[in-house]
Amino acid sequence: MTQSDIMTKVARAAKALGACAKTDYAQNIEYMAELFFSPQGREFCLRLGYPGIELWREIKTHTPDLEKFGIYVDAGNIAVKANEFLALIGNTYASVEVSGCDVLHHIIAMHKAFAVVTATDHAVIATEAGDDCTIEINTYNGSIAL
Repeated sequence: MTQSDIMTKVARAAKALGACAKTDYAQNIEYMAELFFSPQGREFCLRLGYPGIELWREIKTHTPDLEKFGIYVDAGNIAVKANEFLALIGNTYASVEVSGCDVLHHIIAMHKAFAVVTATDHAVIATEAGDDCTIEINTYNGSIAL
């Protein structure tokens, strides 16, 4: 199965759950990540727990550079300096550092992921997490969590 096949599978299943027509064009990981991190995508995926952990694992298998898009699946213990978007999924236990006020930092946790976020230098953070996830936030130097 190719990466394109996986993206088609993800898009079809999302459509079956009521996703918008934008998923019809999701043929590559770049576009799929863009949809996932959009406000509507985050809401849809977190509300439905979609994709499920097994499908995330399938995506990871066929997308070895998934972390390049800010998505970490079953990454174990990691330390990450977050940019604008970060998704922690499955068996991922992250120490996350965010800094600066250039962007709103979005951190998402799904499928039992755990994160400790340290925000400095006026960083603004928005977190969203599934019921089975934990995100702990520590703010310093004028940083805030929404």
